[in-house]
Amino acid sequence: MAVFVRDFLPAFIQVLDRSGGVIIVSCAIKMLLGVESTIQSGDLNLIVPYGRFETMNDFILRILSFESIPGVVHPALSPLINQYHVYLHQGCIVTLRGVKKDKDVLHVILSGASTSDTIFMTGGGLTSFFPDLTVRGLTVLTHVGGLVRVDAGEKLGSVVGGSSSRFIVEKDTSIGTLV
Repeated sequence: MAVFVRDFLPAFIQVLDRSGGVIIVSCAIKMLLGVESTIQSGDLNLIVPYGRFETMNDFILRILSFESIPGVVHPALSPLINQYHVYLHQGCIVTLRGVKKDKDVLHVILSGASTSDTIFMTGGGLTSFFPDLTVRGLTVLTHVGGLVRVDAGEKLGSVVGGSSSRFIVEKDTSIGTLV
């Protein structure tokens, strides 16, 4: 995570806590799997509750010196997201999502494309709903996973096509590899 926040890790954790934000997907997965993990953390994905977006947005722009770039929230998550920005700094990408007023951060996490995406990290800890599968490099598509068109180069969370996939992706739990 140091590549994203550089010398500002203590300040970042403080802002993450103050905003009620969580870190999801690759950075959280990498923390679960450890420093020896082959998971590439090419982007830092953040979610904040409704009304807390500006706190994290200001920190990313003013303190971390990222610039805002165009980005569109994936249609599978758009019913849950109120605000969305993508930021870039020296090749590092940060995405920030603010949930809708009647939604919770957990709604977004539980709408992940696969079981390996149901993981999040705060300044004080990490939670994975399917840690055994994730540690074994296995993931099962959720109802949202079927909406990702990997044949068209689309990506959502851990669901990607071809050799860039980090996990063995299963479409249901009846497959023998999950045993």
